[in-house]
Amino acid sequence: LEKAVNVAREKKVNARVGKVYTSDFFYYPQKGLNEKLNGIGLYVTDVNIVNFDFSDAFITAIEEKQVAQQKLLKAETEKQTAITNAQAEA
Repeated sequence: LEKAVNVAREKKVNARVGKVYTSDFFYYPQKGLNEKLNGIGLYVTDVNIVNFDFSDAFITAIEEKQVAQQKLLKAETEKQTAITNAQAEA
């Protein structure tokens, strides 16, 4: 009986929540889930996200952004070094 209740509850939650995307509730997961679940009497107090995966395109975009930021920092450092060297020579 307990298993049947849990299965029924799980089906009800899945039907209510549907497919949840990280962007839907990334910053305030409890709020996002509570908006969907409070109507059936469930109240989320804690959220633990596990087994998530990112697309290859998303990972590539993050890596490219990191490389661009590093190149920018390097260019700014080289510029500041050149300015300092020029001032020292003057």
